[in-house]
Amino acid sequence: FFSFAVLAIIISFTIKGIFIYHRKDKSLRRSSPVFNFIILLGLDLIFIALIFYGLTYTTATCFLYAWLLAIGVGLCLSGVLVKSYRIYRIFKNSEATALIISDWKLGKFVILVIICELGLCSLYSFVSGILGPVVIQSSSDIFYKYRICLVPSEAIQFTFLLIIYLFNFLLLISISVFALLTRKIDDSYSEARGIAYAVYCTILFQICFLPLVYTSQDSTGSAMTRYAVTGIIILGNGYLVLTFLFVEKVFRLQKRNAAV
Repeated sequence: FFSFAVLAIIISFTIKGIFIYHRKDKSLRRSSPVFNFIILLGLDLIFIALIFYGLTYTTATCFLYAWLLAIGVGLCLSGVLVKSYRIYRIFKNSEATALIISDWKLGKFVILVIICELGLCSLYSFVSGILGPVVIQSSSDIFYKYRICLVPSEAIQFTFLLIIYLFNFLLLISISVFALLTRKIDDSYSEARGIAYAVYCTILFQICFLPLVYTSQDSTGSAMTRYAVTGIIILGNGYLVLTFLFVEKVFRLQKRNAAV
């Protein structure tokens, strides 16, 4: 997973470089470039979090994984949501103006989401003690032990992880609603369909793979199973977002400029 994560980060930086080089392109400028970079930054943090997840568990790596993942997911989801909302307002509200849907107004929502993510992550990490590695003895194999990042209280562990998942799932559902409402818009805003494909595939990934993380219990090899499933979820979702939201945009951009 380390190699795939590093490759994804390289792709992300390449896309950012192309966007900067073609920053005066009209189609790129109307695709909310600020939020394109916010989403790409979020993806970078998510992939970096996966790298830390694969290292030996220490208090530092546990914190880095949890916090980078929370911030990265918050940036990605809020960035995609405000892009979807802007497209919806442009095509569904004839009175929409540049002032109403300015980057700053939409950016306030991104800031609010990150504050919520940081607040929930802080409560999870500190309210019952420090988040850190814990050695678990398998109940089915006396010779099998594994390390996992946990907080001291099982109730806090369950409650705050559930709240964090529900908060992000609510953002995901909101994106899917706007994606559904804008599915038939003009071809010049085809990124709306890219957003729809990305969010639907993301939801499908969560439904298919996330339960495996919490049903592996503590049998022999369960830690490796959780790591593999978590890696598949993060890499799968990340590459889908890169592909549907950015790679296609880059190809269109290069093709259009080559024809000039």
